[in-house]
Amino acid sequence: MGGVPSTTMVNSLDIQLQNQTNSGQVWAYITGIAIQNDWKRMFLKANGRDVYYPQQVSSIGSPLAEDCAIPLGPPGNTISVHIPQIAGGRIWFACDKKLQFFLNPGPAVVEPSVLNPSDPNANVNFCFAEFTLNSDQLFANISYVDFVSRLPIALTLQTAGGGVQHVSGMAANGIDQLCDGLRQQAQKDGRPWDKLIVQPKGQPVLRVLNPTHGDAAGASFAGYFEPYIEQVWQRHSQNPMRINTQAAAGVVAGKVNGKGELVFGDEPFGKPTSADVFGCNSGPFTTGPSPYRNSVIPRLAAGFQRSAFLTVDDHPSDPSTFYQRDPTNHYCRLVHAANLDGKGYAFAYDDVQPDGGADQSGKVNAGDPTTFIVAVGGNNAYTGDRMPPPAQTAASSGPPVPTATKPAAGSAQASHDGASDVPPQAPTSYQSQPQPAHVSRLQRISAKAQKMEYDTKTPGYSTADKTSFGWTTARERWPIIITQAIDDVYRTTSGSKDPATTEEGKKIIDELARLKYEVQHDRQLTPIRDDGFTDVEIYNKELEQLGNPSWLNVNWLYCECYLFRRISTSFALSQHWKNYDVFARQKIKTFRSSRPAVIELAARYKALLKQLEEGHGKPSDEEAEKILFMEMCEICLWGNATDLSLLTNLTYEDIQKLQGSEARKNAEKNILVNDLPAVYDLLRKAKAEGKAERRVDIVLDNAGFELFVDLILAGYLLSSGLATHVVLHPKDIPWFVSDVLPSDFAELLNALATPKKFYETPSEDEELQNKTPEPLADKEAEDLSFLFQNWSQLYAEGKVILRPNRFWTHPGSFWRLPNVAKELYEDLKTSDVVIFKGDLNYRKLTGDAQWDASTPFTEAIGPLGPGSGLNVLALRTCKADVVVGLPPGKDEELRATDGGGGDSGARKWAWNGKWAVVSFSSGK
Repeated sequence: MGGVPSTTMVNSLDIQLQNQTNSGQVWAYITGIAIQNDWKRMFLKANGRDVYYPQQVSSIGSPLAEDCAIPLGPPGNTISVHIPQIAGGRIWFACDKKLQFFLNPGPAVVEPSVLNPSDPNANVNFCFAEFTLNSDQLFANISYVDFVSRLPIALTLQTAGGGVQHVSGMAANGIDQLCDGLRQQAQKDGRPWDKLIVQPKGQPVLRVLNPTHGDAAGASFAGYFEPYIEQVWQRHSQNPMRINTQAAAGVVAGKVNGKGELVFGDEPFGKPTSADVFGCNSGPFTTGPSPYRNSVIPRLAAGFQRSAFLTVDDHPSDPSTFYQRDPTNHYCRLVHAANLDGKGYAFAYDDVQPDGGADQSGKVNAGDPTTFIVAVGGNNAYTGDRMPPPAQTAASSGPPVPTATKPAAGSAQASHDGASDVPPQAPTSYQSQPQPAHVSRLQRISAKAQKMEYDTKTPGYSTADKTSFGWTTARERWPIIITQAIDDVYRTTSGSKDPATTEEGKKIIDELARLKYEVQHDRQLTPIRDDGFTDVEIYNKELEQLGNPSWLNVNWLYCECYLFRRISTSFALSQHWKNYDVFARQKIKTFRSSRPAVIELAARYKALLKQLEEGHGKPSDEEAEKILFMEMCEICLWGNATDLSLLTNLTYEDIQKLQGSEARKNAEKNILVNDLPAVYDLLRKAKAEGKAERRVDIVLDNAGFELFVDLILAGYLLSSGLATHVVLHPKDIPWFVSDVLPSDFAELLNALATPKKFYETPSEDEELQNKTPEPLADKEAEDLSFLFQNWSQLYAEGKVILRPNRFWTHPGSFWRLPNVAKELYEDLKTSDVVIFKGDLNYRKLTGDAQWDASTPFTEAIGPLGPGSGLNVLALRTCKADVVVGLPPGKDEELRATDGGGGDSGARKWAWNGKWAVVSFSSGK
């Protein structure tokens, strides 16, 4: 659906909104995600010019602080509004009554729902169009994926070259035509098509629901498609089905095998149910990590919706084959018939069409938009790619939003957004967050705020210091990391059938090889190339302040961040590899290797939640709750579930007996500082006092098993009532090999959703070695599936929130947080506890400085310490030089141990991850 990038693409755009209803009480609302402002949720204010960013709220269902209803004026009137670049945008219209939007803690936006009878918008006549304006294009469409409104929408787009694209929508009475058709179809086949019609008593029809939401209206279509599916399976057990993936895989053929699976290549598809067909996102249509499978799914789902599989064997087929035999999706058939030009998204994959075929989806898109008109109401509706006749216009009041210069090309797509910080697709199809679109130099944060003046004056560690682990890291570890990245791109390139992707992959390999050469030959660090992201100037300004050093004689923390930012740039400047995670293979491999611990923890977590549901966790169980909290945090600390008493088969009551036991002492013997009791007391106090929002933030470290145990902790905090919300902070670019990206969260949930497939499908390495993984026991699969259900529900309810921020991949220390990322800082201050996971976060908290090991943690974290308003908990296994908060003499004692460093001047005992510190600072 992407448009062709244009050198005339804009950073902001005027939109004309036309009132083509018969009412003078029509309002518009424009919502979405601000691409150029840290991907924040946003509304356009009522003046049609200024932007409102919702702030943190303390309770669920809080009203907006701004009235964002934009009045359209009398019938026939046109107003002009001005928008910045927006991803996942919606233009809402409401007639005769305003819409109500709400905020949940996060903040998360609660949008109007047509499925919840208690929603105050349930009886409001409203509709919406979807759009994205980014550095590549404007993309917009009208959507009937959820419902058809009584308010029709039409779209018109004119480009700089004078071309016009027009989507007609329905006429003013189009919904009545649709309803007549549904009633007739219900009489014909006895199915509840007519129950999809929502009509308040004594009122005109308000809307028509898509059959995928039929249950909300008492319209069950269970078993509807099953006879047809059986016929398709019979046909293609003999004759192959051919699908043009219109992607790298090209045309692929599939047949039904002896197991009753329709197999394309190595990808088996089970029989879908009617619910799978209507929804397009469950059963065999659930997307996953395989690009091959994901390219088949839309075309397979579309063929079932349109009942085209018994007519021809090659798909996508010609539109003349759509909806020609029963059973079919008559909602889709009638929606297209009711639209004047036959266009509109009637189901999720309605943009699937044969090469060169007529568009069905009702979209407009261009890389050089000049005029964009959105008309609501259906009066004066027309067909044909032409501009509408001149209309009465009234520009919205308020100062215009400055139009910035053209940024470098980027990409994003219109999406169906949920009410959370990282917008998901349908709950069963977790998608990674799109990479931030590029922004122009005029909109970058001033580099003055990034100066090293905010850092500690205590010297940092250098790659030239032989007593520092930075010496070894730069000379041994960094070349290996780059080599592994080269190998990964080579493997992906070798498997690609797309010439352009292959060619770009080769260029990326060349760039990475040059980077490796620079490191090994101690070349001077060069400025980061401008890939359009906000931190380029930050990195380059600091590089200049460092005196343009070389790789093996530079501040270790800066240079290590610079390394991964350089790697990221090679992909960001490409066309086909922009969102590629070069470390994803390693992260998945590591998680698969943790299988025994994952299975064991899943069983214990499930049992623990059952005990909590049965009434445990009462005040009398406080000691058990405290021990469990400490156990959970210690699992997160080590990223290793072995040797912890939580894995033993204990009841909730038995756990209380562990206080002071040998098992607890053994678990804590290598924790040099342990402030967990103070943190537990803080959370327990907030719970006992009935504090409405009890929020815990986790600044994440590694993906795979560590993310798994982070979610175990999050689930326990929520289930026990120690927290009401847990906010997870991933990185937004591949970082330090194993750090969590939003896509890693999605991959983890996908693995748990289909655990047998994940663990029983041979990995690439196992295939090369001709190894077959051990099958999962049914009980093991059930326990893992339980985790998926539990965690996906917490995510869908907004209790677990993903909130990436570019600050986490800046080059400097976290001492800069209050001055450099003020909004992030203020948001974190609303949290009860902010947990910083892992070695790198600890290094950044302490400025990675050469502190004496007995320096108090509260001093070493500088402006994040006492009085900051921030409660900081660091969970860190020691894998670098900096350590603080130890009792006097402890560092010397550990240096004197075997391999501890001795008199060499090196703190070698802190390099291998054997020892840990759990340090807390109360900033409130």
